[in-house]
Amino acid sequence: MNQIELELLYSDRVTREMIKDCLEESEVTQAMHKKGVELLQAWIAEPSKYSAKALRREHLATLDLNKIVTAVFINVIINGLTTYTNTVMSLVGHLNLEKRAGVMLAAEVVAVLADVDLYDLTKDGDTIMVKNRLGVPKEIKEQAERSTYLPPLIDHPMKLTHNNSTPYLSFEHESLILGGKHNHHDGDICLDVLNIQNNIPIILNTTFISALHETVPNFKGKHGRVLTNKERAEAYKAWEKAQIQTKEFHKLLGSIPMYFGNKVDKRGRIYSSGYHLSPQGTSYKKASLDLYDKETIDVPLEYQL
Repeated sequence: MNQIELELLYSDRVTREMIKDCLEESEVTQAMHKKGVELLQAWIAEPSKYSAKALRREHLATLDLNKIVTAVFINVIINGLTTYTNTVMSLVGHLNLEKRAGVMLAAEVVAVLADVDLYDLTKDGDTIMVKNRLGVPKEIKEQAERSTYLPPLIDHPMKLTHNNSTPYLSFEHESLILGGKHNHHDGDICLDVLNIQNNIPIILNTTFISALHETVPNFKGKHGRVLTNKERAEAYKAWEKAQIQTKEFHKLLGSIPMYFGNKVDKRGRIYSSGYHLSPQGTSYKKASLDLYDKETIDVPLEYQL
């Protein structure tokens, strides 16, 4: 398997493109899409009692409603059954608003589009769930289940030349500055340092990962609150899925050198890109990795134990 094949196999981008193509090819979903745009236009035209809501509606009117509807449809189809919160948060980045206003507008849009009948909003205890009503083709379902945060590169990364560069081969543009559109800029972010970091070969510590397994964490929510009951069960399910994917990557990467892409935050601090494998992850994840290029250091006798 080469680098491009690896990226396409696990790419969330591929999943979204497959779903978008299916939506455009189906007369049923095209009719739903048209109705969704019309519902948003009608909602925008409604009078608002509150100025903040009126401003959100005015802002939505300036956006491409076709893209907004498509973004919601794709997220619903990818997840099948998910929380209202997850669906809302997936849309926030498309709205180009500060976070609080963006979350409120996204919540309103998802509620309005429920009348399209592509998904149902149901209550499960205190949680509102979004359930896809459409059947999903097998190949899309398999790709959606497999797609995840991309594993490390197995080829030398592409050279970063500007702030929208990417070390990956299957796509060309992605901001190197964390935090979304509001943090992105074209100023100096020391690309030479990022290129050096990206080209450091890393290898799995196969002895370690074969002997020890990562322990279940104490799942915590906002402000460090320990999750319990249903919330913990959902967090554990997500963690368990990530563990399965991590083991899959362990088998896939074996003892070959790999490379981690790196980004910066708005303060210039460097963060390694990776979820299942990461030199900046949990203690277990850090211990799972070694430098590929090693040197033996002779320790003077007076420093030996």
